[in-house]
Amino acid sequence: MRLIAITAVILAAVSSVAVFGTLQQRKTDSYSNAYKERTTSLSYLSRKHDLLQTERSNRVAFTQYTALSDSIRDLSDQQLAGRLIMINLPGPVATDTNVAFLRDHSIGGVILMGGNISSPQQLTSLITSYKAAVPDLLVAVDQEGGIVSRIHWEKNAGLSAQVLGTGTPEAAAEVHRQRAKLLSELGVDIVFAPVLDLRLPGSWIGSRSFSDDSSRVSTYAESIVPAIESQGVASAAKHFPGLGRSAEDSHEVLPVIPADRDMLAEDIAPFTAYVKAGGSMIMTGHGLYPALDPDMPASLSSDVVTGLIRKEMGFEGIIVTDDLRMGALDAWPDKSSQALSAGNDMLLYIDYLPDTKRAITSLTEEFSREELEMMVIRLHRKTADLP
Repeated sequence: MRLIAITAVILAAVSSVAVFGTLQQRKTDSYSNAYKERTTSLSYLSRKHDLLQTERSNRVAFTQYTALSDSIRDLSDQQLAGRLIMINLPGPVATDTNVAFLRDHSIGGVILMGGNISSPQQLTSLITSYKAAVPDLLVAVDQEGGIVSRIHWEKNAGLSAQVLGTGTPEAAAEVHRQRAKLLSELGVDIVFAPVLDLRLPGSWIGSRSFSDDSSRVSTYAESIVPAIESQGVASAAKHFPGLGRSAEDSHEVLPVIPADRDMLAEDIAPFTAYVKAGGSMIMTGHGLYPALDPDMPASLSSDVVTGLIRKEMGFEGIIVTDDLRMGALDAWPDKSSQALSAGNDMLLYIDYLPDTKRAITSLTEEFSREELEMMVIRLHRKTADLP
């Protein structure tokens, strides 16, 4: 009898545990289902938010595109071509002739040279006058430090890349940050730096390069780019894909760099680092690289500009040529149109008469108005992303 009673108690306990377990499982399932519903709801809301954000972005982009399209309709073909060119104007004063040329041709950018600069007050006045003529004008300067320094009163102007390369990347970045701060205060939009060419034996680049070691130059690029652009100034890496293997100066002749692709990978690596660091602009150099394009200099080669910079490296910023008046390109009379066809966004001419006029005429003859409009729209959309 006692055994039966004990058995009954045990069975009742087991039944209670089973019932409790069932209730707990139901409660857990209920929580799980509620969590899944909440997660699903949050996921839906997140997707809906993303879709709305994308739609808003598309609307903004469309509005900007429409506004830009409307603004360029009033430009002549010559003015559209002028938008794609950066020039140098002579002298330290904004003469009526210079201002009229900027305005009449709707020039896209001005590069400042030593002859344009005498003092902070004078330079600020000059830049202000030029930007008044063309409100969205880009103003650039070569301020590398060392032998290529246009602004002589900058306290670190004497520090070349070679000197900075003996220190730490962080110290170099601070020099460039201070330099960019000064440029920003003066009204400069772009500094044509850093130089990312390697300083290999016999190279004419010399003290303008940080090092002969590709990985070290890459490290400097990664540190310097954010330092410059934090001050609201765009950086421009040069001279892609690298002139460090040339003993010949592209200002005078066309350097031929007979390196294979493996060797050139070392030269290109600092530019890849520059892109990953968020750099705004790349300047294409005037050198012939048979391994990349046996017929055309890099600055005029679609294989290099579009194929390598755009597609392989994924660079979405502005690509500008080095000075198209250099001796390296004397054998290419159609270089302005060839440079744009290759994929460059902007052409650099350190002159404005008569070479710039010839370039403008050449572009209007080579490209249709629709093609010029699309190139101008492409450039303007990229300049909107500059720091």
